[in-house]
Amino acid sequence: MKVRQAPPDQGERERALAPDQSFIVQAPAGSGKTSLLVQRYMHLLAHVKRPEEILAITFTRAAAMEMKQRVLDALQEDNALIRTIRTQDQINNWQLGRNPHLLKIQTIDSFATELATQIPGEQSAEGMRIEDKPETLYQRAARDVLGQLFSEESSHIYVGEFLAALDNNADSAERLLTIMLGKRDQWLDVTRLITSLALQDSSALEDTLDRAIQDLRTVLLTPLAQKLSHSDQTMIQRLAEATEHEPDIESLLPMILTQKGTVRKTVDRRQHIAFTDKPLKTDTVAWLKDLDDRNLAGALHACSLLPRELDNPSTLIATGVTLALAAAELENLLQNRRCLDFTGMLIRATQGLRDDQGPTDLALYWDYRIKHLLIDEFQDTSRSQYDFFALLTEGWTPNDGNTFFAVGDPMQSIYRFRDADVSIFSRCWEHGFPNVPLEPLQLSANFRSVKPLVDWNNTLFSNLFPKSSLPELGAIRFSPAVAQRDEATDTAPDRGLHVTAVVLKSFIDEQHEAAAIAQHIVELTADLAEDDDTSIGILCRARGHLPVLLQALKRAGIAFTSTDIDSLAEEPIVRDLLSLHRSLLHPSEPLSWFSVLRSPMVGLTLEQLEAFAGSPDIFQIAEQHAQSEPALARLTQAYAWAQQRLYELPICEVIEGCWMRLGGADAYPEASLSHAQRWFDLLESMAENALDPD
Repeated sequence: MKVRQAPPDQGERERALAPDQSFIVQAPAGSGKTSLLVQRYMHLLAHVKRPEEILAITFTRAAAMEMKQRVLDALQEDNALIRTIRTQDQINNWQLGRNPHLLKIQTIDSFATELATQIPGEQSAEGMRIEDKPETLYQRAARDVLGQLFSEESSHIYVGEFLAALDNNADSAERLLTIMLGKRDQWLDVTRLITSLALQDSSALEDTLDRAIQDLRTVLLTPLAQKLSHSDQTMIQRLAEATEHEPDIESLLPMILTQKGTVRKTVDRRQHIAFTDKPLKTDTVAWLKDLDDRNLAGALHACSLLPRELDNPSTLIATGVTLALAAAELENLLQNRRCLDFTGMLIRATQGLRDDQGPTDLALYWDYRIKHLLIDEFQDTSRSQYDFFALLTEGWTPNDGNTFFAVGDPMQSIYRFRDADVSIFSRCWEHGFPNVPLEPLQLSANFRSVKPLVDWNNTLFSNLFPKSSLPELGAIRFSPAVAQRDEATDTAPDRGLHVTAVVLKSFIDEQHEAAAIAQHIVELTADLAEDDDTSIGILCRARGHLPVLLQALKRAGIAFTSTDIDSLAEEPIVRDLLSLHRSLLHPSEPLSWFSVLRSPMVGLTLEQLEAFAGSPDIFQIAEQHAQSEPALARLTQAYAWAQQRLYELPICEVIEGCWMRLGGADAYPEASLSHAQRWFDLLESMAENALDPD
């Protein structure tokens, strides 16, 4: 029997479990990141007095649920660590089996909400509901602030200049403000400062912005200058003299880079007449190739985007003031509705941890409560989330027993559109977390994929990723993985399936491609036993490519399930539920009534529907025919039940109760009932907004 060797990073994995040390761990895909988090959590659980001393933060509900379930499953095992935890459980009377809520494993939104509801006074979020879809409020706030253009308030000057910068296109301005309001945690402090300085002394504000630009230039230009050799400087001087440019790399960038930001392969008179000189051209092309070979293209392109000085400061000031005004309008709308969006909840929670005098009583309370902070997917942390974590740990001191543990993979940072800042991971890797020194640990083992696939990925992505990191611009160096499944065949040898890591094929059209995919699946599954649970995934580039593929799978008799392929509103059962919803709340609208009457819940024929045509009171006609038509009797009874409870019970319960009394659970195919459940979940999340079917 072959003994499985320890992974090459086994030492790092064991080190990461030290309960009295803080770490930042880079864990590539397939490296067992969640398992390591769970192991870390279990080792901490064996040392704390209360489970609530450990706070594990994830970025999705699914990740939080998975981690909590894996912790609960681990507690059922029998080993030395689990026995220690059980002893702790008995001594401290945790009763984790009965009280799993003591395990604080939650999303950052969930924890921010919990904290914000504990803020004393008017800033408390207690009693405020979460607005899951606040875009309508963002849009209204944007319109309200643009409406100030016609007011007598002094703000109309800034709004007017903001619009002028957008060519007085009100639609573009509204869209821009709407988008930005959803990200206000990233800029609200800055725009408030801009507004304050603008009202006091605009020249001081311009000086501040100029210093910010110079600081940014220093951050990017200094590392580039350090990478340039003496021979580079000699070539820069020579080119500057020949082309009459300033003798610095920044002045020559238009000649060095293409419009796409890559290093030119050659130069000619289109870049400058000086390149008609053959020796100069030859030496320049050789130098450009050397720059490219040294992987300086990314740094050069970043520097080419830098402004030399503040351009049109009045427009920037007007934009900052307008954004601050829009945020204030949104805050009023949210307050009037007694609700918050997730962004506002995080802002409020952050403000609740510090005031002008320093850490608040709430911050001190949580400083006492939380001894260990674990953060998953740390590479997708935004600036505002980082500030929130920093405030949570502001009172920590060296050797106080508190620990910080962050795990993630900068190579998988995919939430830049949500303002994730991968440079935060890199900065913590180099310099630690505020008040908490961090020991960096690099994992390399891949337990998920066979060696040929891991090697193929290493080769491909080592060429795609930059050779040197520039995290401020999202550029991260590639770190190769080491496969632990060293077999090139499937892990179940009795299947006799040979697995090739990657096969690349091209087809003349989508039909041939779909047919080949279906045939390949047929061949893969031909020798599988009936009870084999092997799954095959198909990742499609875009929703529009699916119809041809799904048709091919159906023709081949291949059963499949899909995730978020079809719009929920397009499902027949959901369309009927929408009609039921509307007919209850707007009984005078005939179209929704006819949809319900024709649906499987009632099932009237077109001939039977003629009796209702033109009637101002369809429910009354249904009552008249109820004695002779059982389906209509069921309808009138269900509607009467619902109308009595319409404003007494939550609307979701009323709709679901009416639907059940109409026989909805039995009227549709079983496969479609999951769509109905998703719709009811959505309706429940809308709370009072569900009373408006529009």
